[in-house]
Amino acid sequence: ILKEVSTYIRCSNPSWFKEHDELFKRQTDGLFWIEYTEEEFAKRLYDSIGFLGRNFRYRDSDEFFRLKYFIQRYISDATLKLELRFIHQCIEKLSNKKIECVVVGTMGIDARIKSILSDYHGRYHTIGFADLRAVSIDMTPIYSGVCRSTDSEAMNIVEVIDEVKEICGDDIHIYTGNGHTTT
Repeated sequence: ILKEVSTYIRCSNPSWFKEHDELFKRQTDGLFWIEYTEEEFAKRLYDSIGFLGRNFRYRDSDEFFRLKYFIQRYISDATLKLELRFIHQCIEKLSNKKIECVVVGTMGIDARIKSILSDYHGRYHTIGFADLRAVSIDMTPIYSGVCRSTDSEAMNIVEVIDEVKEICGDDIHIYTGNGHTTT
């Protein structure tokens, strides 16, 4: 399934490899270039995303060691955001729906030890942090990030909307909710 999805994403976005290469060159100030063919890069990128999705338990797998260099060198927030943009472009083509609105909300995460942003949260009654998320109306995930558990959605809305526009385009508009949730 992963191979079919990655093939479809690359076929639907002819500039896929070129954009990843340009991003890597920008990140390294032009000193380095991607040393893989498009096929090799795609296989390693999607395998790496799969390992990273295992809550960082990828170190437990023998397969990780052949990807360690690739992950350290090529996987960054910007790389993952670029790939998410390509995925959303494919979803829009397949569903014939353009994302024009997102719903932003938080969810309390109990994580006393894992984050320096941990604090007591009055609404969630946990010691932890808030996971700030943006989803489209059809619940397609677009953004997820950590904020202090005392922050509201509105305190972070400009950063969230900037990232959403980077992924979904400039047609996203800002509407405000009732003070608890910004939509």
